[in-house]
Amino acid sequence: MCTRTDIGLLALGTLLAGCHVSHHKAAPITPTPLVIVPEVEVNDFAWQPQNLGGVHGGMQIQLEGSITDQGWDPRDGYRFVAQQPLIVEVELDAHVPGVDLDWCVWDAALGDYTVCAETGLDPEVGSFLVPAGTEFHLVVSSFAGT
Repeated sequence: MCTRTDIGLLALGTLLAGCHVSHHKAAPITPTPLVIVPEVEVNDFAWQPQNLGGVHGGMQIQLEGSITDQGWDPRDGYRFVAQQPLIVEVELDAHVPGVDLDWCVWDAALGDYTVCAETGLDPEVGSFLVPAGTEFHLVVSSFAGT
């Protein structure tokens, strides 16, 4: 089954990135306008992602792609570099009823996944921390058997 996917990302800068006004109150981070990015093949593996460059606090990105569990397009990978310490919020939507999609974060320095959202929910949501200057790959896959 070929499945169209939408991934919404919101990068939130942390207090370490200087988003505070004073020691007593935090300043809100104003989100940037939504940027819609279509998938560009070949991006089928964690170590072969589509390069999307730097990401900073307040960025909103919608990634549009498709995958299949038929073997020829098993996953989509997207490469980012954190320009500041970040909390990245992810929402992954499947556009086919009953399809179970999952997302994971691939740490290029470690050569392994460091966090995954692998439930049966749609949308699949979660968040993770990224230190400044860190390269990370967001990888979407279809749960086996769907």
